[in-house]
Amino acid sequence: MISKNVPFILIKKINSKNAFQVPIIDVSEMRLFWGADDGTWSKVSSTLENSSKIYGYRVDSVSESIGKLTNSMSRSL
Repeated sequence: MISKNVPFILIKKINSKNAFQVPIIDVSEMRLFWGADDGTWSKVSSTLENSSKIYGYRVDSVSESIGKLTNSMSRSL
């Protein structure tokens, strides 16, 4: 699952509309990296960066939806 997310980020195909379709890295998967000294810290940092970008897009999507809902509710009053 970790390697699946990286190409989406590199191609920049993830946005607020499709961010919920891309899985975020689970903490239990990150344990695969701990304890190894063969360059895995760069994998860990890349994985965390990509997951934070996906999470950010998800937050943007929810914020946008709430904004639309608030605007429609204020118009109906």
